[in-house]
Amino acid sequence: MIFSASFRKFIEKLPENGILIFNKDIPHAEFFLENLPGRKIITFGHHDADYTANFISYDHFARPSFTLFENGEDRGPG
Repeated sequence: MIFSASFRKFIEKLPENGILIFNKDIPHAEFFLENLPGRKIITFGHHDADYTANFISYDHFARPSFTLFENGEDRGPG
């Protein structure tokens, strides 16, 4: 939890008009995101995030393709 506490302190130093782009898939994500008044928070991850990637596949050269979703709305291929 040492990393968690130091990362939380880092986030708290973000200016009130700052933007935090955050991976919601990390353990205890709520701990990092709570009580950050005035800050814009943009999340990404597999579930329950502002931006998610679904229908992920790889071609024979291991290049990925996916469909990008913003707040649950299909934004097309990524």
